[in-house]
Amino acid sequence: MSVSDEDLIGFALGALEPAEHARIAAALQNNPILRQRLNEIQAALKPLDQLFEEPANPPPDLADRTMAAIEQIANAPTPAEDVAPDHIAEDGKQQRFKK
Repeated sequence: MSVSDEDLIGFALGALEPAEHARIAAALQNNPILRQRLNEIQAALKPLDQLFEEPANPPPDLADRTMAAIEQIANAPTPAEDVAPDHIAEDGKQQRFKK
């Protein structure tokens, strides 16, 4: 059975079932051309490692700053609080007054 680039990519990513992994590993031991191709594939996949690196640790005060920002937003006046309730003038017309 032949080994495709898809097989080698799966091998390089550790995404194969155990039996398939063993088959590819055995083929790699006996075939220097496959080993070279695997090296090429691994080199091509190397930039992806940077995308999946562990995230940096957040700053120690992140939770406190986030909670402070939420509290500030929660306590900020809303547009409804900036305008006085509707007022009906003596002539029956509705008026709005700013506080």
